[in-house]
Amino acid sequence: MELGCNLYNMIGVILFIGLFYGMYNKSRICAIILLIFSIIHNIYFFITGINPLRIIIDLIITFFFAYCVHGTFVYHKIIIIKLNK
Repeated sequence: MELGCNLYNMIGVILFIGLFYGMYNKSRICAIILLIFSIIHNIYFFITGINPLRIIIDLIITFFFAYCVHGTFVYHKIIIIKLNK
């Protein structure tokens, strides 16, 4: 396994930083994109047969991304309710 720095890795890092910043600002779209990316990432690792421990850790991270999506939707629902009062 090579741990080099190439253009593909740099684009991935920049994308993740942008999406995490959007999720920090409670963006529903960023949370959904991160969840979808995590699911695709897990499917890819499952198909390629990477270390089972890594797959389990990635599944746990995907579970937390699902809660992030849920949390962003609940947050926006609470904001709408407070604005309508």
